[in-house]
Amino acid sequence: MKIGLRYVVYGGLIAGLVLVLNACSQEKNTALSKGWHNLNARDNAYFLARERLKELQTEIDNKTQSNYNKVLFPLTVIDTNQTKTYKDKLNDIVKKASRAVTWHKNSMYVDDSYILVGKARVLQGDWKLAAETFRFVNGEGETNERQESLTQLMRLLMLKKDFRSASYVMDYLNKQTIVTKKNNRDFSLTKAQYFRYQENYRAMPPEIEKAIPLVRGKKEKRARLYFILGQIYQLLGQDSIAYINYHKAIKNNPPYELSFYSKLYLAQVTSLSNASDKKKTERYFKKLLRDKKNLEYKDKIYYEMALFEYKQENYQGAITYLEKSVAANKTNKYQKGASYLKLGEIYYGDIKNYEMSKLYYDSTVAVWDPSDPQYREISERQKVLDEFVKNLLVVRREDSLQRLAKMDTARLSKFIDKVIAKEEADRVSNEKAAAAAKKRAADQQTSNLQIIDNTSNPSDPSSWYFYNATAISRGKTDFTVKWGDRKNVDNWRRAVREEPVNNNDNSNNAIAVDTAAIAKAKADSAAKAQVPKVDKSRYYQDIPFTAAQLEASDKKIQEALYNLGRIYNLKLHEPEEAIKTFENLLKRYPNYENTAEILYFLHLINKDLGHDERAEYYKKRLISEYPKSIYAKMLLNPNYLKESKEENKYVNSLYKQAFSMYEREDYIAADSMLVNIMRDHSDNDIMDKMKLLRIIITGRTKNVLVYKTQLQEFISDKENESSALLPKAKELLSTADQYMASVSQKGGEIKATDVRYSTNTSKSHFFVAVFESKKTKKELIQKQFNTYNKANYPDANLSTELLTLSDSSFAIVVKTFEAMYPSKQYREKLLAPGGAAKPFLPFIHDSFYITDDNYKLFYKDKGVNTYLEFFKNNY
Repeated sequence: MKIGLRYVVYGGLIAGLVLVLNACSQEKNTALSKGWHNLNARDNAYFLARERLKELQTEIDNKTQSNYNKVLFPLTVIDTNQTKTYKDKLNDIVKKASRAVTWHKNSMYVDDSYILVGKARVLQGDWKLAAETFRFVNGEGETNERQESLTQLMRLLMLKKDFRSASYVMDYLNKQTIVTKKNNRDFSLTKAQYFRYQENYRAMPPEIEKAIPLVRGKKEKRARLYFILGQIYQLLGQDSIAYINYHKAIKNNPPYELSFYSKLYLAQVTSLSNASDKKKTERYFKKLLRDKKNLEYKDKIYYEMALFEYKQENYQGAITYLEKSVAANKTNKYQKGASYLKLGEIYYGDIKNYEMSKLYYDSTVAVWDPSDPQYREISERQKVLDEFVKNLLVVRREDSLQRLAKMDTARLSKFIDKVIAKEEADRVSNEKAAAAAKKRAADQQTSNLQIIDNTSNPSDPSSWYFYNATAISRGKTDFTVKWGDRKNVDNWRRAVREEPVNNNDNSNNAIAVDTAAIAKAKADSAAKAQVPKVDKSRYYQDIPFTAAQLEASDKKIQEALYNLGRIYNLKLHEPEEAIKTFENLLKRYPNYENTAEILYFLHLINKDLGHDERAEYYKKRLISEYPKSIYAKMLLNPNYLKESKEENKYVNSLYKQAFSMYEREDYIAADSMLVNIMRDHSDNDIMDKMKLLRIIITGRTKNVLVYKTQLQEFISDKENESSALLPKAKELLSTADQYMASVSQKGGEIKATDVRYSTNTSKSHFFVAVFESKKTKKELIQKQFNTYNKANYPDANLSTELLTLSDSSFAIVVKTFEAMYPSKQYREKLLAPGGAAKPFLPFIHDSFYITDDNYKLFYKDKGVNTYLEFFKNNY
């Protein structure tokens, strides 16, 4: 046993040594075949790493899917998600390339090794370290290696989307004299790559044409560059030059895929001068479809056939081929996205079916590469169409519901029965389709199993079905899919079976069980046949039967039509459709709240279309019906917005002054200033702010009931519907309610008599003198006041009025003063000791001045003490 074990161990060591020697021999053979036999081992390692990197890059190029619907990139765009799968190979390349750097620093391949390491780091996704490597070579290497490292750095910067830095590197290299052909070729292709990223297609051909003669090795590399030139010239409308380059691409023996697209695009740029040329092209497409080698390119062929039909303005034919292109697509996400996009564009721009266009734009966004520059444009249009269709569906739905609401009960019930029947038919149809799909999947599994059985090795015992665990597992799955979970008994295919006769004592039980099974099976069958009763109430719940429901439905239609009109006009650029939509809205809802804005839109749209009469009609209507609206003002004064901006700036400065007065608790002055601003500058953007500040001043100077009433009026005022201050007003109202509730809980009472008066110093004022009836005669006092007024205020046109307050008092009212200040002066002069009012001055019990509005309230209840308290607090 020990000897046997020793042989096993030695045998394993020898086998391992053989593997190592074979690997070394393989590297040595590669070195000899490349003419590296005169180099040392470290330099040989560099060349091995270089060859393996070339092989790996070729493999990556072959696996990278190209988007032939756009101009190809001259160089492969690295996808690190793909290249990271080559982790082990890349690590081996870095390891070999590092030998010359770490072991043999005097080697002539040190700079080349660094560049090789940098390239591998790029593929690994370690871009930071790769950039540092290229910059190191640029600082320490020889001229040629520095230029190569900068070219590689430029490529890396483009991968990082740092095009600004890439342009700096390109400008620097443009000023250098590049000697080697390889560096000239690589730099030209890198510049072409930069211009491709920028979509500067006119700058690409000179660089590619400089690079083509310098391309060594396989012709297919030159074929790709000629193909790109063909794409660019075709895009620029130079079909004859494109034709030449596509032809050169074909002559350079390209791979089949590139050859296919070259021939396909060659047909596109071929002149179609007559009907025979068109038929020739159609025959060519059909020939391509018949060729079995083009099976995986059918989606592209159908796409090109669609473009051919589109050029002939046969939109329906183009749509048919595009749908076939989508159906034939298997793995090419670029082609699927292009087909969806073209369908969306046709329905959008040519057929004007925005609902269908929206569906195809949804599909396009789902498969399109988000990093593609075109994605943003596609996504924005998809969002516009999504918004449009949502509003369109709202109008259709609400119109349908309103039509249902107008039906009589019997007719509506029949209609809903039809809807339920259709839903049930759709459900059954969907279930059948799902069952058919399930059966196809099962059949496919069976087919796969048969393939396994047919291709198994007869000499292998496990290839027989009952020795093959995988085959048995699949068989069980297929059986369960088709028959369900059946027991392994006789007559297992039958849902209901007759049990075999048993002569034992339990025979009666067996018959009973059999009878019960039959009864249960019949009951189950009847239950399946019975259609479940549908609750019809849910079909009625959205129908607007009541006036409130109808009003809510109309509101939805109004907003949807308004949105559709704006989308037609501003986003879809369909002015005629916008006019139809807006006019339909005004016809259906003449009292719509945004009518002024719609009239303004209709004026502008008709004016742009040259419909001068209609434009003038909407202008006159807007000015006559909504003269105070901003839209009417803009039509009357083209500079209104500019002037309004300046006016608002001035009003804001005045408001700040009034607010400063409020903060200083100079409430009467603040309120007076706000009144003047609102009167003299009524057209401003902060009217709601001034109104609310006046209400807050009321809360500081008057009873809470007045304060609460004014807040309620502010909240319910339609002019404040869109005000940003509504939440603040509601908060203040809630606080007022809480305060009143607390007063009530404490047993207090808030009287209404002292809450009626308001302060407005700019309004007309009266002077009131109160007398006691027992001490004076009313008529005499009134006569004395008239004499006093004529003597001291001959030009003021003052009059007097006698007001009986009670059995024991009366008042002389002098009116009218323009504002508070003149009435105040009148009182001060009248009450001055030793003045002209000396004959009746001793009889005056109280005096005050009062606004015209407050006097009307005072006249009703004659509450002198109440007003005097207000007067003392506010004046």
